Amino acid sequence: MDERWYRDAPERHERRAAQEARWRATDWPAEDQPAVDEWPASLAPTRRVAPAWQRRAAQIAAYHEAFAEAEPTLPSLPALRTRLGPLPRRRWAGGRLAAWWVRRWRAGPASQALLVAGLTALLFTCCAPGAILARSAYAASDGYHHLMQIEALINQEGAAGLVNPANQALLHDQLAAAHADFVTLEQMLALSGPLQGLSHTLQNLARLTRLAVDLTGGGQALLDVANTTLAPLLVNPFAQRASAALSPAALSAAHARLATAQAQMDDAAALAPTISTAGLPGSLGSAGKLGALLAKVGDAARLTRYFNLLLDAAPQLLGVGTPATYLLLAMDRSELRTGGGFTGNYGILTITGAHLQGAKLQDTYLLDAAYFARTGQQPPARYPWWPYHNGSAVYGWGLRDANLAPDFPTNARTALGIVQAVQSDPTLRDPYPIDGVIAITSVVMGQIIAVAGGSLRLPEYPDHVITPQNLDDTIHCFQLGACRAELPKLQAGDNAPGDRKQFTAFLGQTLVDRVRHFSGSQLKAFMKLVFHDLVSKDIQLYFTDSHAESVLLDAQLGGDIAPPSPDTLFVTDTNIGGNKANAFVTQQEEDVVTLLPGGSALHRLLIHTVYRRQGPLYEGSTGQTSYWEYRRVYFPGTARYLGSAGFAGGSGRHQLNATTTSDTPGYKMAGAALSIEDGLNLGQCQPFPHGPASQPWDCAPQARDTFLYWIVPHAWHTVNGKPAYTLLVQRQPGANTTLTVRLDASHITAGLPSLTQAALVRDYDTPAHNLPTGYAATTTSAWAALTAHTITLYNGPLDQNTTVQYGG
Repeated sequence: MDERWYRDAPERHERRAAQEARWRATDWPAEDQPAVDEWPASLAPTRRVAPAWQRRAAQIAAYHEAFAEAEPTLPSLPALRTRLGPLPRRRWAGGRLAAWWVRRWRAGPASQALLVAGLTALLFTCCAPGAILARSAYAASDGYHHLMQIEALINQEGAAGLVNPANQALLHDQLAAAHADFVTLEQMLALSGPLQGLSHTLQNLARLTRLAVDLTGGGQALLDVANTTLAPLLVNPFAQRASAALSPAALSAAHARLATAQAQMDDAAALAPTISTAGLPGSLGSAGKLGALLAKVGDAARLTRYFNLLLDAAPQLLGVGTPATYLLLAMDRSELRTGGGFTGNYGILTITGAHLQGAKLQDTYLLDAAYFARTGQQPPARYPWWPYHNGSAVYGWGLRDANLAPDFPTNARTALGIVQAVQSDPTLRDPYPIDGVIAITSVVMGQIIAVAGGSLRLPEYPDHVITPQNLDDTIHCFQLGACRAELPKLQAGDNAPGDRKQFTAFLGQTLVDRVRHFSGSQLKAFMKLVFHDLVSKDIQLYFTDSHAESVLLDAQLGGDIAPPSPDTLFVTDTNIGGNKANAFVTQQEEDVVTLLPGGSALHRLLIHTVYRRQGPLYEGSTGQTSYWEYRRVYFPGTARYLGSAGFAGGSGRHQLNATTTSDTPGYKMAGAALSIEDGLNLGQCQPFPHGPASQPWDCAPQARDTFLYWIVPHAWHTVNGKPAYTLLVQRQPGANTTLTVRLDASHITAGLPSLTQAALVRDYDTPAHNLPTGYAATTTSAWAALTAHTITLYNGPLDQNTTVQYGG
């Protein structure tokens, strides 16, 4: 709006006034007088114009009339504005700005270019944060999607899926795609550097992107080591021959790639604590999942360091340059020992260039006889409860009973000492230093048969079909039963040992051969089982290299007894009856934990043991058909032991007294003997259907309940005003156990009075005179009343170390 509008205002006003007068002068019938809204369009605006503008038009007209004769020319626009006062702000500012943009645009191409540049800068300044967040959300979401594909693989196959050759292409593609997304995102966010100082969200997003670049880049380096440098391990580590054996040069290249991975993982570990999930785009996932990821970044850096340590020890562990040898212990869980089972067979496993060369099982009794002849060794003093003292070369101390500790590294070192004591005898072992110990239960043998097709027939014994279900019975039949007299049909290359354990030797050779020839899908399934067996302790490993052993222990895969803090429970049973009764024994552990004021936790443990004989026991010269065992219960060294009930005080010829002298540093222990008859003397055993009457092996269940009581101080604490309690229950390898953990917090949440001493040590077992043991098979109503108001924290199989928690 310029000076011409003001100059022409009086004329426009006069024209509109004349039009209105003519319209009004029109002779309209009264009934046809038009309403104001029906006036002509040219007149309607003057009626509808805002009162402020009507007044302004009148002011302009009066101004011109007043100065018409006094001034020959129209005064300037500033003077007019000063005289009349300001126009309404909105119309004046908008009109002025529009007029300025029009004049600048009409000024020419150069001015137009400046206008476009200025507008672009304005839009970028106002909208850049939103655009960056939107683009960041898309790139992060896409990268996150690729990482979720890897997570799905781990959830499906476990950690074994990361080293499975069949998954290498998928892992490579997903990691590469995620890394590319995060690198692009990092480059884009670098453009917003000045804005990051003003936006906490952008700062977090930049740090999170840097962390993602580090993790995916480090992951690619680790995968490269596994996929190329260590390719011989990924083809089939059990195969005797490979296209390319692991070499010192390959290990050197692996160290170089791992140095890159370590730097990136360490950088990620330093970044993770500085990142907040607040304000980040929702496409990155829930705060809970992202927070859990950030908490585990330090684990990735630590695992990379572990990998470096293992590579340092790889020449020794994998036989690079010099063959590596391991002591292989085959444990029979049907005759349970503390560490997993009676060790009736052992072998020397040889690895060259990261590939298994051979393994053969031998009779442990041959080695033990040589060991006893050389040393006359008796059981260690820390096991005074072990009944076979002052024995002979057959029943004395040896490799078969070396796993009496609840800690596998202790058992492994004991076994190595026994073997090394007779290593000068070339008929007993190969002349190599031993680099570690591998102990397995028959579960692992059954898994090999299952993966290989579900059944196995040895060429030396073609009349016997071996399955995972009959594996233990078949081994016992050839070693101890009616099959001992059956001679093998020797094949070309067979070297029959010529003793009662020749079947086991042929079985071991065949199982190793099956593993060597596993296909891709079979190897994938077997590797998944191996990882599970390490967790369940059906496979236990020990390395003589201290660095490699520390990696196993830190990863909780070394079979060691866990630290006793803050609260833990470990029940171990050891068969001392000289039979295979554990094949028919099941056990239910029920721990009732009562939280007491002051932070203590009272434990009342019921162990319900059921012995149901359903087959031969192979009791041999002992003639013992009962289940005899020595039970030890471990709890923290700070605990106060209160007592026990239900133990027999001895079993058969082994009159073993109860003890509270611990054989494991840092732990309190309560030990006592237990015996359960098979039911034959009670007339509760019958022959199997269609079986001979002389074999009454089908017996009714026989049960015994034992109780132990103790208090652990400082077992729980307060978090946000609520009690927090954690209990670790450890698993004995080879045991068939279920677990129930119940908790009563009413004494601290409801203010109930403290328990009396009598209530703490109450014997919940009811005597029963009709049983030889003198104890009832089931608990009384008092135990049921004790558990009536508790909550259940866990109820299921104890197939691995299990942690239960309570949060108020």
